[in-house]
Amino acid sequence: MIIGRNFDFYVNDDFASNKIVAFYNPAQGYKFMTVTWGGFIGAVSGMNEQGLSITINAAKSTLPTGAATPVSLVAREILQYAKNINEALQIAKKRKMFVSESLLIGSANDKKAVVIEKTPVTYDVYDPNSNYIVCTNHFQGNSLVHTKENIEQMNNSASFYRYNHLMDLLKNNGKNTIQKTVDILRDTKGLNNANIGIGNEKSINQFVAHHSIVFEPQKLKVWVSTSPWQLGEFVCYDLKKVFALKGMKKDQEIIDSNLTILPDTFLNTRIYKNFVAYRSILKRINDDKNADPDSLIINNPEYYNAYIEAGDYSFKLKQFNKALGYYQRALTKVIATKEEEASVREKIIKCHKKLGI
Repeated sequence: MIIGRNFDFYVNDDFASNKIVAFYNPAQGYKFMTVTWGGFIGAVSGMNEQGLSITINAAKSTLPTGAATPVSLVAREILQYAKNINEALQIAKKRKMFVSESLLIGSANDKKAVVIEKTPVTYDVYDPNSNYIVCTNHFQGNSLVHTKENIEQMNNSASFYRYNHLMDLLKNNGKNTIQKTVDILRDTKGLNNANIGIGNEKSINQFVAHHSIVFEPQKLKVWVSTSPWQLGEFVCYDLKKVFALKGMKKDQEIIDSNLTILPDTFLNTRIYKNFVAYRSILKRINDDKNADPDSLIINNPEYYNAYIEAGDYSFKLKQFNKALGYYQRALTKVIATKEEEASVREKIIKCHKKLGI
């Protein structure tokens, strides 16, 4: 069993450049590891010594109306106290949560993975009874798939598009391996290998992830990405060896260097260098510095947001005709969400009013 996930949580580039890989030896329960950051006590991706892994994935939710347990603390409790899927489910069931979330549970003891789908009021367990399971940001279980919030999520967000893209990648890759899983997590394309721009939310690799991670529960091995984004090395930790250390007696590296996954060759391409330039120009614009909006388009020509940003910059300078052209071209690209598409159409109307059209 191989489980891979991207944790697409963005604060800024510095936040994602370094990660904490934390190993816990609690007074009660099982030893476990998580990928985390300073000041965060919950868990978003982790695995325990029983070979039980967990990753959490946000779903469409109503606004919280009262106190409840943050999902990251539920995930940490599962890592510490569950050795199989049933025990994970019992913990998830007893905790009232703020928001809707999918918890993908991999279990070496059960030799399978399922998704526990939980809302503030109910839960479901999604098990496709197949040799693969896919989880993006919408529910799939029978009791939640047809809810109003979930249908909106599938129709209006990038989640269902990414789900279909993942299915295509899995079907086209043959028997899975650790390297193939990493390749999927790094994929920058759209459906049918379409060029939809670098950084598009509909891609598997959106260039916003805090970390990317691969678990092999039965072997108690885990691979963690290094910067930039998912494109650097994936370093391997053998949890059997790490937990056997019983603490760090001296300052030493504990990765299994023989199992390191090499950096993506995409880092050496002109496309990547252009994307770095695109991000640099975008930062200048966001910092209210002078920039050439056309350079956004030149460096990322298939990305709809390049045109939106160029349009917003031009509109701010009262160059309404130029802004209109950018917004109209944005609509010819693959836009990630219905909300963003509606926003572009509203901006076009504003341009028309300014131009007296």
